[in-house]
Amino acid sequence: MENIHHYRIYLQGKLDPEWSSCFNGLVITFTESDPPQTILAGPVRDQAALRGLLNKFWDLNLELVSLNIE
Repeated sequence: MENIHHYRIYLQGKLDPEWSSCFNGLVITFTESDPPQTILAGPVRDQAALRGLLNKFWDLNLELVSLNIE
């Protein structure tokens, strides 16, 4: 059984919005902070998919700031 949760994930720096397709279609927005942060938001189908996202961040050397369930 799938247990879909909506997440808001903050990464250090500013990613190009075209990366959305690489992150399972999560919506990319940005904070106005200095330095800027990228916000990825949307549904993640299960814990395995979340782990896959976290692995991508690691592989791309992206710094995770926070991860929140909405």
